[in-house]
Amino acid sequence: MAAFANRITVSLEQSLAHFSKKKATLTGNPVRQTFLKNSSNGGIPAHSDAELPTLLVLGGSTGAHGLNMLVKEASPEITKVCRIEHYTGVREFDESTLPERHSTFHFLGEGIAQYLQRADIVLSRAGMSTISELSELGKPAIIIPMPRTHQKANAAFLKEKNAAVVLDQEKLTSGTLARIVIELCSSAEHRMTLGKNISTIMPHNASDAIARLLIDTAQHHE
Repeated sequence: MAAFANRITVSLEQSLAHFSKKKATLTGNPVRQTFLKNSSNGGIPAHSDAELPTLLVLGGSTGAHGLNMLVKEASPEITKVCRIEHYTGVREFDESTLPERHSTFHFLGEGIAQYLQRADIVLSRAGMSTISELSELGKPAIIIPMPRTHQKANAAFLKEKNAAVVLDQEKLTSGTLARIVIELCSSAEHRMTLGKNISTIMPHNASDAIARLLIDTAQHHE
C-alpha cells in the first residue's frame, strides 16, 4: 500500500528507511487512554504483602502456552522474592497447584491496564501493541518473543537498545527464567535503566500526532 499512500506513519525510527522520505513520518504507535501514565490506577485488589515487587506476566492463551508453562515451572522459586500476577487463558494449567503468591487472571479487557501500571516488572511476548504500552509507561520488561515469528525482530530491536531483557523460548529453561527474574527483582538500578531505555524507543502521544497528520493531509490533498 505504500506506493499508493499520500503519507505513511511509522512507530520506530529504523522503519523510516523502508519508505519514501517525502511520505514517511515517525509518530510512534497509538496507545489506549487507559494505558497513559496519568490514568486512574484504582479499582484493583491491594496486595497483602505490598512490600514485595510484582511480576506481571502477560501470557494469554493463543500462542503463549509455552511461556505460561515456563512461568508455572519457575513459580516456586520466583515467588520467594516477588508476587506473580499472571494474565493467562482459562484452563492453561491447574491453578490450584500454584504457590500462594502466584495469582491468575483471565479476560480483563481494559482492566489489564491497571495491573500493568502497578507492576514492577512485566514479562510478555513482543507484539508491537504491548511494546508500545511498555514504552508509554516506562516499564522494565522481560521479553520472550513467539518463536519463529516477526516478534523476533521486535525483540532484537529492544535488545539492541538495552530496552528489555530478551530471552529465546526455544533455549530457555524454567531455572534460567527464575534466576533472571530474581536478579532483576534484586536490582533497582537495572530495572530503572530498562524502564528509562524502553520509554525512549518511540515517540509518545502518537494518537495526537497521527490525527494532526490526517487533518493536514486532508486539507492539502489535491
